[in-house]
Amino acid sequence: MSVSIVGSVPVYPTEDEARVKKSVINVLGDCEIKKNDQGLEIRGIDPGTFIENLGRQRIKSTALMVIGKALEKGDPIYLNKQAAFAGRINFTDGKSPLGDICLLIEGVGDELMSDMDPEN
Repeated sequence: MSVSIVGSVPVYPTEDEARVKKSVINVLGDCEIKKNDQGLEIRGIDPGTFIENLGRQRIKSTALMVIGKALEKGDPIYLNKQAAFAGRINFTDGKSPLGDICLLIEGVGDELMSDMDPEN
């Protein structure tokens, strides 16, 4: 099964759009980022790059739990925009004052969850 990750992130008037884009690229790698009325739309996210970043931070176990719960409910996952600017993945509840990077993961098969397993 093919995995698709799409996302969005708000850009507020007090923020520099280039810095918000840098936040996205820091944690998701090369992806397509387009401006829309609400902020930035993110497409073409490589799941492998995301998983690699999780492994580098040694948070695959946490990610597996957070993403697993979100997938069960059909909910998106949220990443802290400020932490992302520093290249860190930090999961949030989606209620950060400056907004979060919102990711919707679709078509997740056993392969992706297996790739996220910390023992792999």
